[in-house]
Amino acid sequence: MQLFWQYREGRKKLIVFCNGWGMDAHPFMPLDSNECDILHLYDFSELPVIDAVLADIAPYSERILLSWSMGVWAGQHLFDRHGHLFSRAIAVNGTLCPVDTHYGIPRNLFAGTMAGWSELSRRKFYRRLTGGGTIEQKFLQYQPQRSLTDQQRELAYYLSEADCISREQSIYREVVISDNDRIVPTANQLSFWGEETVMHPGGHFPFYRSNDWEQFLSDIHANES
Repeated sequence: MQLFWQYREGRKKLIVFCNGWGMDAHPFMPLDSNECDILHLYDFSELPVIDAVLADIAPYSERILLSWSMGVWAGQHLFDRHGHLFSRAIAVNGTLCPVDTHYGIPRNLFAGTMAGWSELSRRKFYRRLTGGGTIEQKFLQYQPQRSLTDQQRELAYYLSEADCISREQSIYREVVISDNDRIVPTANQLSFWGEETVMHPGGHFPFYRSNDWEQFLSDIHANES
């Protein structure tokens, strides 16, 4: 697992962001933060002993766990015994059965993506991820600085190791689902989480509709109400 502090300024609030597959912090650099320090966790091909992360987040008086895509599953494994540390725990466009025909990404599609991963397929994936248009153009300006081999290795890890955790064991208290997700199908997410969800407009990558991290969290509440 890799760690990156986008903001570490000794603020009282912290967002721990569990990122999606193939990502790093680069796509999120356009998002400012005025109130929170931001810790990115990504590349979960080796889930670590969590003690070092817990020591980093201990000084904060308020902590928010925000997990996206495959990071939803990874965040569950990382913090399954420490959910009480977070004032909010939010799952965005992911489930606890990430490689699954009914509740995640079908295994045959996952395996096909891994086997055929190339520069061309990566570009197509980013288009599905963002939904194209201006969001895709902005994403490509800040696209992850990960090699094809590195991303493929992480895919192989998920295909081998991603288990299915029941909704009843979830540490997440808020679930956000995009209404046009072409990566983790919206219908599959709804099948896993049930009705206690917040619907968000757009595709799998919903972040550029907000100017900063705080606005994204506020937008979730707005959609909920």
